Amino acid sequence: MKAKSIDCTGYSVEADIYGGPSNNRVVLSLIGYQSSKATYGDLCQSIVKGTGSTVVVFDYSGHGDSFVDLMDTRPAQHLNEVVCVFDWIKDAYPESRITVMGASYGGFLAGHLARWREFDRMILRAPAIYAPDHFYHRQQDIDRDWTNRVFRRDESLLADHEMLQRLKNFSGKSLVIVHECDEVVPAQTTDAYIAVLNADVFVAKDQPHSIRDATKDDIDAYQNAISNWINQLD
Repeated sequence: MKAKSIDCTGYSVEADIYGGPSNNRVVLSLIGYQSSKATYGDLCQSIVKGTGSTVVVFDYSGHGDSFVDLMDTRPAQHLNEVVCVFDWIKDAYPESRITVMGASYGGFLAGHLARWREFDRMILRAPAIYAPDHFYHRQQDIDRDWTNRVFRRDESLLADHEMLQRLKNFSGKSLVIVHECDEVVPAQTTDAYIAVLNADVFVAKDQPHSIRDATKDDIDAYQNAISNWINQLD
């Protein structure tokens, strides 16, 4: 693994690059809210081993060792950072096929990225969603209790979500990973993503939103499902 600072509109974000034997496959892994690239090392290494891909993971501003106060950041700012890192990958690996993999909040950002950049593979791990106006709010002003209790469970509100509507135009392949006992991202949300993407589905049995306490066998099955899905597309 090597560290890399990637320029991003007047500042930089810090990335870890896990080099695989093939530069024709690159996975951009988008972390969850309040997470950090440091916690994604095992997953990144498993994808390198399982697929030969290079994997890039980075900390959004306000995450990891970032000097920025997370509560002062906005999802729109994080999307800009995702775009900058994606463009860096395109320049650094011009012949590569890019898979964008987002976990929870990262899945939400991956959905938005599909509007601004072209890529042909998307993996959404327990993808979260937020009300459209929250995209421009500071994190401290987002009503997370209402988002969890109401918005993510309201099928009519989800059906009208502009980002989900745009994802109907995504022409690539997609995989949605559902955590069966998810207390943060309910079935109504993952079902909405699956429907608009016509996605393949992997169900992580008995798993809550965070899988940090999962057994080794469950983690292995989870990671193998990701690598196997990537491999079957080539």
